[in-house]
Amino acid sequence: MQTLKSIFMKSTLIILLTIIGAFSVAAPSVNVAFYVKEKKVVEELPIDHDNKFIKELSPKVLKILAEEKEKGMQVPLPSVVLAMAYHETAQGKTALAKKGNNYFGIKASKACKKNPKCLTMSLYDDDYRVIKGKRTKVKSKFQTYKTLDDNLRHYVEKLNGNLYVKALSKKTSKEQIHIIAKNWATDPLYTTKINNIIKHHDLNEFDKDFL
Repeated sequence: MQTLKSIFMKSTLIILLTIIGAFSVAAPSVNVAFYVKEKKVVEELPIDHDNKFIKELSPKVLKILAEEKEKGMQVPLPSVVLAMAYHETAQGKTALAKKGNNYFGIKASKACKKNPKCLTMSLYDDDYRVIKGKRTKVKSKFQTYKTLDDNLRHYVEKLNGNLYVKALSKKTSKEQIHIIAKNWATDPLYTTKINNIIKHHDLNEFDKDFL
């Protein structure tokens, strides 16, 4: 005779398989396999402390964050800043980063026109959004900056706004990016991608002086 435990385990398995099957039918464009694979891949990769992009950007990020903190601003953890810049610019290779000193995909806005850190010139560039479960390319208008310093300072300002400020009180990069990502990106894998970058490059090492 089957024990109650084995019956319960079989029932649970059937329920899980049913849910997974329903999900794959209802939302085939959301790549669940990639989500799982991405988690596994980063665990298998050795820690990389020699990334050129991070080595060049980290001193500037630490300097700006320390200065903004000294002014009384709440600031994100350096690991979050570095990982977002790494991801948004494809390690500094995007036209937006090279031509517009925009390392975070900040879009042009009326508010930015009044901000001395923002240049009046904007750039139209490809913007990949997840719309109804599908990755879609659209043209968007992005903000440009005279210097990367201006971009970093404006990024900190934006995170101090109502949509993101709650994240800055959190003490771990995972907690911060979980809140920031909700309004920063439409990609359902954005949080996972940022966390994977942080882990692969051991970026939490930069957070010690900001905790």
